[in-house]
Amino acid sequence: MPTIYHAFIQFSGAVVFSVLHFISAFFQVPLIARSRRAFYTHFGLFEFNRLPMRISVGSKGLTRVIDELLQI
Repeated sequence: MPTIYHAFIQFSGAVVFSVLHFISAFFQVPLIARSRRAFYTHFGLFEFNRLPMRISVGSKGLTRVIDELLQI
């Protein structure tokens, strides 16, 4: 993620601003079939169809999507 300093430089002179809510952002990014991993719980066998919220995977994937959206 960019630092606040770089964000201010990127958006200087902008006229319109919006608020992005990332409360459920991880679960809005679809996964391709080869990236899906199954996991087992006492409720049964499941797999994520959306980006799971984990530090090792989720933060990198969400950062890539944000960079593409904002074209940073």
